[in-house]
Amino acid sequence: MLKRKALIVLTTITVVVSGCTSEKSQKEDRATTQASDVIGKWQAQWVTDPSSYPDVDPSVNFTMNGKFEFDSKGKVTISAYGYKGCIFSSDTLVHSLNWKLKNDTLQLVNENDVHGMTYSVLNLSTEKMKLQLMDDIFLNLSKL
Repeated sequence: MLKRKALIVLTTITVVVSGCTSEKSQKEDRATTQASDVIGKWQAQWVTDPSSYPDVDPSVNFTMNGKFEFDSKGKVTISAYGYKGCIFSSDTLVHSLNWKLKNDTLQLVNENDVHGMTYSVLNLSTEKMKLQLMDDIFLNLSKL
């Protein structure tokens, strides 16, 4: 009887431990899959709500298009196509940064991990991403 109880306890511990290990592995697999889904070229559109800028001239445009290119070595090149009357920029900007995807956050940082931007990941799939910067700036990405 004592041996049987010991066997049941040992079996229960084994099942619980292997269950925890499997859950951890699945979480790591999901994180890896999400990070690998980001790699590639993306069409980008930044959007902000005009109501967040009540004092801005009504002729100002609150969207800007661009591209993102994420590589597997942790680099991203961002092209933002500003134009006259755009709230984001009046010029085309091209900049390369380092990127990291952690949980629900996409971090974009300069060399030495300084002066970056942190986007909240609202949605992420192999074909589309929706990100948020601050309260009112959204970035919609579509895989090319």
